[in-house]
Amino acid sequence: MPWLEQAKDAAIVHIGSIAGLRPSIVAPPYGAMKAALMHYTTSQAAMLAERGIRVNAIAPGSITAPGHFWKCARHATIPPI
Repeated sequence: MPWLEQAKDAAIVHIGSIAGLRPSIVAPPYGAMKAALMHYTTSQAAMLAERGIRVNAIAPGSITAPGHFWKCARHATIPPI
């Protein structure tokens, strides 16, 4: 905290996921942790705003890669969420 409080444009960035936005039968623990991270991010942002420290989370969407979820889903090898 001392370094962040001294910085001119202090920021904390959390790596979230769209998995925290809705239920999933594929990875419930992962989604639960990402939902908790979103809550923590907003709480931390409220706590640190008066100190001039920004807190944000980025939530990358799904990607396509060989053998990845969306490629399998496209070929109907796994059930949709």
